[in-house]
Amino acid sequence: TKIVARLGDPSSRRGALAVLAEVSAPAAADQLIGLARNSSGDVRLEAIRALGVTAGSASAAARARLTLGKLLKTRDRALRAAACTALASSAEASAARRRPAYWAAVELLRSRDQVVRGACAMAAARLSPRLFARELYRVRRDRSRPVRLGLARGLRAVPGKDALGLLVSLSRSKDAEIRARAARSLAARSEPEAAEAHRRLLADAEASVRRAALEGVPASEIPRAALDDPSSDVRVLAVRKLVAAGRAEGLAVVLARRMDAADEAERLRLACAWLSVRQAQGRR
Repeated sequence: TKIVARLGDPSSRRGALAVLAEVSAPAAADQLIGLARNSSGDVRLEAIRALGVTAGSASAAARARLTLGKLLKTRDRALRAAACTALASSAEASAARRRPAYWAAVELLRSRDQVVRGACAMAAARLSPRLFARELYRVRRDRSRPVRLGLARGLRAVPGKDALGLLVSLSRSKDAEIRARAARSLAARSEPEAAEAHRRLLADAEASVRRAALEGVPASEIPRAALDDPSSDVRVLAVRKLVAAGRAEGLAVVLARRMDAADEAERLRLACAWLSVRQAQGRR
């Protein structure tokens, strides 16, 4: 616990906590529960989120869920939001636990804190999409940014025209992060209206939105424009998806052209993308 708390690099802490969450041993769960209860700042928040994995496993699940349940009642909004998200993650693994976690999230939609409402809107939508469809009348009137972000991520599986209409509306938000989340959710839906809105986001003015939209495009449908996109992030993702799908025909020519046009940093990223996917395919 002391070692994790002292790690200065945030990514190192997240990695260490993720490892603890995956270890199926009571001692590992004890470490996470201790950090969730007694640490402070980012370490505590990251430990709470990691508890979502522990609470979804057989080992120490009851104690982890009990800790998260207590954190839902704390006055600290960030802790409540993190606990709500973690409970959603844990309950998704078990149908028997989804319903209680869903109603706990719905109850917190009444919170005065917009961060808590946003986390719980996303959690409730993920835990029971059909039940959450009945709550749309309440949350669609909430104009706060955290709630809009939560809905843009959570509405991917919520059925009905109302949910789809709200998601399409969110895809037209002035906020690029909301549009990016909506793009990922639209890609997961099957309605023609969702496909049309998703195609529009592939040509969004913001590179982060175009990249998010491209994540949901099958390799066989990747537009040529993605390989020539102004953003290197979009171009590299397009190459990774094509290589992963084994679509090597013509790709070598495209890569050669990009290698000539790209700067040194992008050439390195393209080469690493190609090699990493090929190595992963070789291990299968």
